[in-house]
Amino acid sequence: MKKKSAFILLAILAVLALYLPSSAEIIRDYKVKVILEKDGSATVSEKIKYDFEDESRHGIYRDIPLSRKVGSMYKNLDIKLAGIERDGRSEDYSVYNEDGNITFKIGKGDATISGPHLYSITYRVLNGTSTFDDHDEFYWNAIGTGWKVPVERADVEIVPPKGVPITKTTGFTGAQGSREQNFHSSIIGNIFVAEITQRLDAYQGFSVVLGFPPNTFPRSVLSEKSIEQMGEERTDLIIGLIIIGLIILNIALPVWALVWYFRGHKNARFGKPFANFDLPVTNDGQRISPAESGAIDTSKLDQNDVVGTIFDLAIRGYIKIEQVTEKSSFLGIDTSSRDYKIKQLEPPKNDVLLEHERSLLDRFGSEVKLSDLSKDFYETFNSMEAAVFKELVKKGYYQEDPTNQKNLFAFFGIFTFFLGLPLLGIALFFISTRVLGRTRAGDEIDWKTDGLKLFLSRMSANYKWQAEQLAIVEQMIPYAMALGYIDRFMEQLKIIKPDYRPGWYAGNDPFYIMTPALISSMHSNLTTHEPSSSSGFSGGGFSGGGGGGGGGGSW
Repeated sequence: MKKKSAFILLAILAVLALYLPSSAEIIRDYKVKVILEKDGSATVSEKIKYDFEDESRHGIYRDIPLSRKVGSMYKNLDIKLAGIERDGRSEDYSVYNEDGNITFKIGKGDATISGPHLYSITYRVLNGTSTFDDHDEFYWNAIGTGWKVPVERADVEIVPPKGVPITKTTGFTGAQGSREQNFHSSIIGNIFVAEITQRLDAYQGFSVVLGFPPNTFPRSVLSEKSIEQMGEERTDLIIGLIIIGLIILNIALPVWALVWYFRGHKNARFGKPFANFDLPVTNDGQRISPAESGAIDTSKLDQNDVVGTIFDLAIRGYIKIEQVTEKSSFLGIDTSSRDYKIKQLEPPKNDVLLEHERSLLDRFGSEVKLSDLSKDFYETFNSMEAAVFKELVKKGYYQEDPTNQKNLFAFFGIFTFFLGLPLLGIALFFISTRVLGRTRAGDEIDWKTDGLKLFLSRMSANYKWQAEQLAIVEQMIPYAMALGYIDRFMEQLKIIKPDYRPGWYAGNDPFYIMTPALISSMHSNLTTHEPSSSSGFSGGGFSGGGGGGGGGGSW
């Protein structure tokens, strides 16, 4: 019996040992206060009551990650330290960046301390808020999952900008990836306060998520690379550029780059454009599509070009656009909504589709609603953009896809500027904002397109032939859309042909009443970029999933 009791006692002690802290050090209290500003910045104050107990240490360090993954992109933070104190007095510290983190190393290397001490750390965060279609968000790891010591007590206070309501809240506790919610929270006078309800062990954190009305903050900035990746690339490029020589790069190359640009890119080489109503064609008479015209004009494909292509396919008889009503009600109130259906028709004879037009038609299938396109239309957009510039390069209007050229100049411009080559950096960045990549033939087509833009912006209702030649005027609708003059054009068309009822549209609303809503719906659903999937709401959140966080320990 005694042996059995001893065995039970040893088992209990073994289980308890699993929960005992591995270090004598502990954080007794961790208070975080965040003040949000309308410009999207945040001032973060952390008060950390760190108990070294009997251990002798120089101080603590605080690590904060500067990047987090947002879908296929990265959200990079800019953190500026405002001040550090220990027990109410300024304390020595050093700041350094390593492995994508910013680290505050606090304390004196020639002195040690023990027992409890109160550390106050204040810093400013830029690009900490996130923007979504239906809300703005502040997702913050108030207590990071990188702390190597347990936290007995922690509370968070977040103050939104004056007059901005908090629309929803949530939060998470535990290890990285945990969705536990061991905390209680409330909103007091529009200030969010929260407190954990059980101790956080080492490597456990506390994340909070606050929602705000859309457009509360400026649009969040996402990058293709993290701070760490950009740092690695910068290091590799520095080695190569140093070998070439700082003097050559900073003097000879800027002069050569600017001479090259101004000698080969004269905007006025064809003279001042004049108004014309000729649709753009190639030298051998082939039609240049609305999307191609828009891409030539701006050196990029945008939503207007895609919408113009849809109108063009409808006018040419490939598709028909129908207005549909989604019937619904709530508590006896009619909550029906409008949608638009695109039906593919029997293709017309003696008409040839371009690759980007075929890509769009294939996405529509035999029939599709506009609202069903929003989730993954960016894939079709990317295919269309690649096809458009492939066609323009083939026709001799571009040397290559201009996006690649612009990004290349901008990247090397910014890189060389911070490398210590300001003249070259400024020259390259200047060129990146203006270089179009068009050939002389492409510039000539753009000049002719500028003439069409003048006509579209000044189209007069006094031209009788416009009413008589409606078929010609109708063909201009897609170009007015792609070139950004659809509102002015439709105003004039309504005067010229007030009873215009195209055969390619069917719906309860008259054409002129329907058009703005249809265009708006197309812009809302024809996404051009992969949607973000990092919201802290809708099941996408977890402890450690927001900005900031990190951790720390003693040294």
